[in-house]
Parts: sequence; structure tokens; C-alpha cells
Amino acid sequence: IENTNLTLSSNNVHISGRDTIFVSGDILNEEGVYLVDMEKLQKNIYLVTPTRKPERCLSWNLNITMPGNFIIRNSKLTFVNDFELEIAGELRSIQEPLAPSMELSGHLETLSGKYTAWGQNFVIRNGTISFTNPKVINPEFDIRAEKLNRGYTYELSITGNLEKQNLDLQVKDEQGNYLNYTMADKIALLSLGSTTRG
Repeated sequence: IENTNLTLSSNNVHISGRDTIFVSGDILNEEGVYLVDMEKLQKNIYLVTPTRKPERCLSWNLNITMPGNFIIRNSKLTFVNDFELEIAGELRSIQEPLAPSMELSGHLETLSGKYTAWGQNFVIRNGTISFTNPKVINPEFDIRAEKLNRGYTYELSITGNLEKQNLDLQVKDEQGNYLNYTMADKIALLSLGSTTRG
């Protein structure tokens, strides 16, 4: 798989067929790394590339279990959205004979990681990645990250999908009270240590 290294195991995979090869069963993804090229993914969300009919079709119906040790990180060629996530969960992958693309559904949890925004590194606390529409590989994500700096707690939420991401920043003081600042003041406090008010 492009930009991916995997260690897989199974004791329940069945392969059959002649003109069309059918693969079904359960796969354990023991560990792996996937390098995300965000620009390429965004361009390919709704594009179907033409394919010529192969001599033999390959079809599969696989349940994939990820117990952890699977890392998603951005490509070093991408200067925006610097991140690294360790994920766990269950996915189902289906490829019908001669279908232009596979179907992917399931739910993943983020176990740990980091996310860089406004030049600052945040530690990922929790999050979810959900493949809700099997026909379009464009997962919905809701990830929470945090940074402690100069007595303030900065809470970052990253939501959206591959098409559009939303960042929201909340700031708490040492007593745990949320500060009612504009986004510009929150970013100034995070980056410079003071707001535009002084």
C-alpha cells in the first residue's frame, strides 16, 4: 500500500476463485506506519482514476483489527498540519470485483500523539476517526490536544474531514477558568506570552 509499512498476521484468511480471486477473513495489524500526503488525499477524495481490466480480478472482504502500534504521520514534504497519531480500532475493507475503488468503514481511537499548530507542539489526549461513508474514503475526525505553557492550559480541538479541517483553541488559567479571549488574543498568548491588550 502506498506510503505504508505494515506487519499483518491472521489465522482466518480464505482465498478462492479462478478468474476472480476472492479473499476474506480477519487480519490483525500488529504494527505499522502510514505517511499522509494531505494534498494528494484531498485531491483524490472524489476522483475515480480509470483502470484497465486486469487479467484476473481481486476481490476482498476483510475485517482488520488494530490493537495499537499503528502510527499515522504527515509526510515531511508537507509543511502544514504537522502531526503524528497512534491509533487503535476496527476497520472493514471491501473490494467488489471490477469496482473502481474499495469500501472502508469502521471506527478508530487515537491513543497518543502530537499535533503542531501556530508553531506550537500540542500533546494529543484523545480522539476518534470514523469512516462513516464506505463509498467515499473521507473519514470524520474529532481529536483533542493540549499544551501547558506559562501557567496556562491550551486546549486544541481538531475536527472535520480530509476536505475541511477546523481548529478551535480554548485557554484556561491556573485556577481552571476558561478565558473569554478572541482567537487572535488566544494565539498571541500562546505564541508571545501576552495578548494584544498588553
